[in-house]
Amino acid sequence: MRVRLTGLGANALHVEVFGYLLVPDLGSFMTEQEDLILSMNKIMNYCGSGFAFPSRTIYIAEDTTASADDVERIEAQYRQDKAANEADHAE
Repeated sequence: MRVRLTGLGANALHVEVFGYLLVPDLGSFMTEQEDLILSMNKIMNYCGSGFAFPSRTIYIAEDTTASADDVERIEAQYRQDKAANEADHAE
């Protein structure tokens, strides 16, 4: 088995683990692969570290309602833009 540091990310060390598994079938391969990954996780935890998982931050904002004047102004602008667009295409 070979373990190499392959890069430095903004928030991570990129590590490659490479090895061959001589197993008779895919089911055996999946079992061995799982055992290896769980063993690496145990070693990381024993050493006081762990694997980073992606996270996401969601910001929630309150919707605002447009006033009647705003709606009227927006609709008038839309009608004006639509008329101008139709006039450009009519020529």
